[in-house]
Amino acid sequence: MRAIKYDCVNKLVQEVEIENTLESFYQAIGNGCDTMENAFEFDYFGKSHTVIVDENGRVNEKPIGGVILKGVPPLVGNVLVVGFNENDGDAISASIPVSYTHLRAHETPEH
Repeated sequence: MRAIKYDCVNKLVQEVEIENTLESFYQAIGNGCDTMENAFEFDYFGKSHTVIVDENGRVNEKPIGGVILKGVPPLVGNVLVVGFNENDGDAISASIPVSYTHLRAHETPEH
């Protein structure tokens, strides 16, 4: 399935192919993610999408970075954007193009 990944460590926004499994989502998010949440949902030309983050990202002692979104509190860690089927809630391939994305990956400063 096609997803958009915001990689905080490498400061990249890229298209990735992942399987539609929890394990694949956890692995793609990285940073020891063992639980995830839908940070928010949005519509792109009539297609529903969701932003998925590490649920424990804010309490991690050594966060890897974060993503700043306009009008949304900062998200900690890598972020995935996938499409979703509103009828059954299943994740599906993202239809939003990488070039349209407005998110920026930021590295966490050293303490």
